Amino acid sequence: MPDNQDAELYWRDLALKSSTSSLPGDDTILKVIHQAGSLWLTSQNANNDVARISSGHRGRLFQVSAPDAPDAETLVKGSTFVHSQNVDSLVTEWNHFIHFIFRFNRHLIAKQI
Repeated sequence: MPDNQDAELYWRDLALKSSTSSLPGDDTILKVIHQAGSLWLTSQNANNDVARISSGHRGRLFQVSAPDAPDAETLVKGSTFVHSQNVDSLVTEWNHFIHFIFRFNRHLIAKQI
């Protein structure tokens, strides 16, 4: 087991990987993926894609992402995974996520790049 100093450096390095600031060694494709995802979310294309998914499929997507399964009424209403006009927080999370994945293990998205 690593000592406390090694563990602290490991966790600091891991946290740095989610930084949206440019880091030495970043590939230019990261900036393209970052901008493409942000544009998809902010241009209503993401909302249009969500609108095309049936409520049953949206419910199943919600079940995958939520620790507790929604009840039958929530699934019938179709309010589990819906379009939103407020995508700012999604854009922020997307940017941290894609930077982390790209820097931590880019093989996870190798087919997309």
